[in-house]
Amino acid sequence: MVIRSGTYLHKRRVAAGLSLGEAAARLAVLPWAIRRPTPAELRAMMARLAQAEEGGEPFTLAQIQLYSAVVHLDPVVYLQLLALELAASATPLPPGARRGTARHLVIPRLCRGCACSDLAPCGQSVGAPGESTHCRWVEPDLCSTCAAAHIHRPPPCGSGPIDSGLRAEIVA
Repeated sequence: MVIRSGTYLHKRRVAAGLSLGEAAARLAVLPWAIRRPTPAELRAMMARLAQAEEGGEPFTLAQIQLYSAVVHLDPVVYLQLLALELAASATPLPPGARRGTARHLVIPRLCRGCACSDLAPCGQSVGAPGESTHCRWVEPDLCSTCAAAHIHRPPPCGSGPIDSGLRAEIVA
């Protein structure tokens, strides 16, 4: 099963242990940030992250590369998922344009629990103490970290009270 690009962003952020507010705050203090954002700018950043996770306007290439400095994810996987969504969409094309088919697109291998991939494995060590190993595949779509945590069939994104307080703060 292929997940949507927004679900990928959400799962990678949650796997990093970050709320929307924490991810926005980390984006705001990256080493190349010139100044601290105002509270209104931080709320706008949180709203933008939520919008991308919920399937709204997708991130640009520059935005996903910047976000990958905060949340361990693979920008190429995100772009592959976007391409698959576009190929499957019913959005009208401009006159003379032809829609590609998804059969020519790469379907990335992702963990059903945390959405880690071959190029962006879980950052948690799963070997003996002191070893710096990353997760490995134990099933075609399940990594060893999620298998160890007994994450077999997680609930769909948006089905729980994730960041409910932060979302209320954005609206306010």
